[in-house]
Amino acid sequence: MIGSPSLAAGSRVREAAARLSLALVVFGLGVTSVALAPQGSDVAAWWPAAGVAVGAVALSADDRRWRVLAAVAAGSFLANLLGGRSLVLAGCFTAGNTLEAAVAGFWLGRAGRPALVTLRDGCRLLAAAAVGATLAGGIAALSVWSLQGGSLWLNWFSVLAAHSAAVLVLVPLVMRVAPSVVQIRRWETPVQWTMAMATVAVVFAPGQRLPVAFVAIPVLVWAGLRLGVRAASAQLLSVAVLATVLTAGGGGPFAQAARAGAPNTAAIMLQLFLLTCALVVLALAVTLSQREVALAALADSVAFHDAVLAASPDLIYVVDVVTGASVWASRNVAATLGYSVEQIQDLGSDLVATIVHPEDASGLRAANDSARELADGEVVQVRYRARDSAGGYAWLSRHATPFARDARGRVSQLLAVARDITDTVELEQQLLQAALHDPLTGLPNRRLLADRLDAAIKRTARSGGQVAVLFCDLDGFKQVNDTGGHAAGDAVLTVTATRLQALLRPPDTVARVGGDEFVVVLDPPQFGFVVEGDAGVPIAGLDALSAAEAVARRIAVALREPVVVAGVSHVVTVSMGLVLADAGDDPDATLRSADTALYRAKALGKDRLQIFAQPDRSQSSALPAVHPAG
Repeated sequence: MIGSPSLAAGSRVREAAARLSLALVVFGLGVTSVALAPQGSDVAAWWPAAGVAVGAVALSADDRRWRVLAAVAAGSFLANLLGGRSLVLAGCFTAGNTLEAAVAGFWLGRAGRPALVTLRDGCRLLAAAAVGATLAGGIAALSVWSLQGGSLWLNWFSVLAAHSAAVLVLVPLVMRVAPSVVQIRRWETPVQWTMAMATVAVVFAPGQRLPVAFVAIPVLVWAGLRLGVRAASAQLLSVAVLATVLTAGGGGPFAQAARAGAPNTAAIMLQLFLLTCALVVLALAVTLSQREVALAALADSVAFHDAVLAASPDLIYVVDVVTGASVWASRNVAATLGYSVEQIQDLGSDLVATIVHPEDASGLRAANDSARELADGEVVQVRYRARDSAGGYAWLSRHATPFARDARGRVSQLLAVARDITDTVELEQQLLQAALHDPLTGLPNRRLLADRLDAAIKRTARSGGQVAVLFCDLDGFKQVNDTGGHAAGDAVLTVTATRLQALLRPPDTVARVGGDEFVVVLDPPQFGFVVEGDAGVPIAGLDALSAAEAVARRIAVALREPVVVAGVSHVVTVSMGLVLADAGDDPDATLRSADTALYRAKALGKDRLQIFAQPDRSQSSALPAVHPAG
């Protein structure tokens, strides 16, 4: 590709320049650290070159870390030589510094840019600093001890402290931190910085010998608590530089040790001061940052869930399975039922009895009881009607799952989600009505008739008796349609249905099975039939045949009454076929037998009742008996 060689060359030049800059920075910081050692001390107060080296390695890509380490080694070697160490000793110190950068940098940067967001990240930084500084200190102390003698422990500790302080102060500046969510006043940052620098300047001022170095820590803590991790790290660096410069000039409480003849002690005390400041401030800053981030995430989560609950059409609530009381409910209960959350909760254990339909209360309590044995994640579903604040009822479909358990592990609370399904239930009822009822008269159709007849026949097996079935057909209905039109015919059919229903008991069934055909099923009670006689006097204890004949006579009389439509009087009569069904009879065969008897009645002159007789029944005759309907 055109331009690629020049682009690659430019990239290599930039990388080389970056490595050279890194080597120069390490070299310059090393020389400066030696120059700023406390008066009379051969120990640097801290070694910022270590922090720069570890940070550079942590930020570099895996395939380029060896080049970064080479730059670190070059800068460190030159700084040690210029600091007065022998060639061998400079090489040993360089090896330790390079190994420190490699181990600590790789540990921090193995998963990408290092982060300082949680306490776990802070512990990782502390561990990396300690391990790296321990390696560097061990190599430096052993090399000094073997070549020059001296205290192995003191040399190791001084390098450990100097390098750890540098890593803890400098590396956080290049780590990824959480954005500060604390509201800072406009004047707070400059005032805090001014106080921090002024406090350090006073504590480490020339001639100041009082042991008040740690007075600076509360001011630094202020930065950690209010300004965030990044600002706290920057302030730690500023404090470290200022304290080191002033101590090197003989100021502050630590310089007193140098004047007392213990110059290395002054360096170690300054190292401990910087380490303490870094540990305290960074720990507090990271902890507060983590807390604020968690609180912000919690607030976002609460806001999200509140928005979901507000937008959801479902009623969500927590119910006590023992008492049935609502422990918590979403605010949209007002939109669903018209009650406030407080009103629902104030009902306590009376909630079910107060707002649940009496026919559904036992089913809801049973669902709550069964839910006590549910495993986590299992769901129990129930439908019930709940009374709203206006006195009407809404159908609710509730799904509930375990929410809390008692000491024995049984479910004590359920998380329930209830949806208003009133429209769905009404549509189901309409569809069921359309599927099982005649659209004109509202009477059961042939399908529902077959179910009810089957159920009535089965009941006779337990209670005894017979089921009487009357198959009715209107005589003269065609003339009504011909003279008055379909509107008149529909009016006659509707009136006929009303009159038939008025004659029957609640357990009886009347169905429309054709144009002008109706079927009446007389369900026998446990102790015989109870019907109204011709004079309106109850007739009790009749057998099925006598009761059916009595009902047939009343039907004939009722249907002869004229039906007036648009001022025109229409009169129809009725022909009926009667069959008595016993336990075990087939419902379809029973209807066919009644239909056969009906057509026999029509053939014999209409306006009649024809009783169907089978050859295998004792009351039957060769031909069906014929009785006038009137």
